[in-house]
Amino acid sequence: MSQPTVSYSDKISCSGSISNANLAATSSIDGTLEASLQDRLVLVHNALANLKSPHEQGAGSMPLFDGVQRAGTLVPVTETCLTDRRAIARLARWREGAPEAFPSVTPVTLEGTARWLEKAVLGQPDRMLFWVLDANGTPVGHAGYYRFDAQSNTLEIDNVVRGEKGGARGIMTLAVRALCSWALDNLAVDAICLRVFDDNPRAMRLYRAVGFQELFRLPLVRQELPNGHRWVEVDATHRGPVGRHFVTMRLDRPGMRLSDPLRKPMAMQRPVLSIVMPAKNEEGNLQRAYQELGAVLDALGEPYEVLIIDNASTDGTRRIVRELCDRDQRWRYLRFSRDFGVETSMAVGLRSARGDAAMVVFSDLQDPVELIPKFMGHWREGHDVVYGVVRDRAGDPWWKSLGSKVFYKLLERVGDCRLPAKATDFRLLSRRAIDAMGLLNERNRYFRGLSHWIGFPSKAVEYDRHPRRAGRSHAPFLYLVNLAARAVTSFSLWPVEALGGLAIFSMVLTLVLAALAFTGLWGIGLTHTMLGAILSATLGAGWVVGQYAGRTYLEARKRPLYLTEESIRWDEVEKVGGYWIAEAKGGQTTAGQVYPVKHDSRPRPSWSP
Repeated sequence: MSQPTVSYSDKISCSGSISNANLAATSSIDGTLEASLQDRLVLVHNALANLKSPHEQGAGSMPLFDGVQRAGTLVPVTETCLTDRRAIARLARWREGAPEAFPSVTPVTLEGTARWLEKAVLGQPDRMLFWVLDANGTPVGHAGYYRFDAQSNTLEIDNVVRGEKGGARGIMTLAVRALCSWALDNLAVDAICLRVFDDNPRAMRLYRAVGFQELFRLPLVRQELPNGHRWVEVDATHRGPVGRHFVTMRLDRPGMRLSDPLRKPMAMQRPVLSIVMPAKNEEGNLQRAYQELGAVLDALGEPYEVLIIDNASTDGTRRIVRELCDRDQRWRYLRFSRDFGVETSMAVGLRSARGDAAMVVFSDLQDPVELIPKFMGHWREGHDVVYGVVRDRAGDPWWKSLGSKVFYKLLERVGDCRLPAKATDFRLLSRRAIDAMGLLNERNRYFRGLSHWIGFPSKAVEYDRHPRRAGRSHAPFLYLVNLAARAVTSFSLWPVEALGGLAIFSMVLTLVLAALAFTGLWGIGLTHTMLGAILSATLGAGWVVGQYAGRTYLEARKRPLYLTEESIRWDEVEKVGGYWIAEAKGGQTTAGQVYPVKHDSRPRPSWSP
């Protein structure tokens, strides 16, 4: 980073602010919003080029004020610094003193620093560097502009480095604030972005103090070089641990909504994460779910989509979801013609998910959505199924907790697939697991069991379940009994096999009772009691057989898995499962079968503001 026109020593005396002539050359670009993108690009480049050209001492500088007291000055780095060995040495020393503040870490030399300044800074039309001088004119750091994007009308701030301990307290905060104010006022940009490593909390506090808000995070891995290393973004196929994250933060022009220009292209990108959200009569929870879930997902920095599957709600759920879909292009909606069950909702959502991973989240938010980044982290480590395990079920009645314990103990003993105790539907599946689940076509589904049955690597995440804030639970006692029966019959033949033992026991008992009754050793009353027990056992056996026979009959009918009544942005979804119903002209209803399409295999796009 270079220095002003004078040859720099350790102390430089600078005064004044940007001159009127300089302001005229870099004048406000008001009125150019209607101009072409190329015109805007030229105007910004010319403004920065004027600042980078040699000036007389003090020209082009920006004063830094702490209240009413002057705390320092921003002075443009110009071509004169290329011949100033003290300036080059200072830049090299600052970079060497803070290696982890840069994406690439290689040996620092004076020649390399001069070459970087000439080609990567002064040679770039949309890059500008300033010395940060304290009140005595001593350089204590540097900061600058980087990468103007005409499409979104945004500019980045980069190379914010505090090189010396001297200077006023918070002088780098004042420097960043001055750079932002000048760009917003004179370049008419809509927003300013910057990037910082997540393991630099001091810098993040500085930027938040200026007004920046976190927008998204990029996972990075360390790549070794012959003479150092660098941090590179991971691609969509990466499943190992990540070393650190690049946090993108953004400061919007007053009056503009945070991240609006960025959300539009993100909505059009193929999602990395698909949120599958079954819903029935959840009008009291959806607005809160949109806000809390959106905040967590936006902070992740991954393109995402939210799929709402409505089980024929009878309240205002449909109206609210329509409003959310109008507000956010990443939200999609499918409404069943009747209640086909939450298991069907999850199956349809997973078949329709376009992301590299999908996660089931219920709109009541009893499962904490703030754990989604943790689920994503385990997925990137190589786990195909990341499932939640409840430590405490706040608000659940005693009978539900007791029944859950008994159910998992029973399934652990008789099932052909080990199911973790207290596991929930709150879980994330990789694309490989999603595709495997799509091969399972049975109607009587048990999502928790099937996601473990596929056998891919899994990881548990423990949490405490929140109490429901609005609405009521749609899992009454009889539903849970039916779900338990479905789970046992789907993953075990033990009940049928046990009938063989029961038949032998009943036959022996019958012979014994007949002998006792014939010899008169037992009274008739006791004989009737034992016969009643045998009859009860027989009826129980019939119930077990009926469960298996009934479910086999349901599978054999091959009726569609679901019928839909309405959809929003669900064209792709309708091509991957079930049947759809559409209302034709004249009020007639038509139905048609749909066919699977290949998963979009385009590579995940690289990030840029």
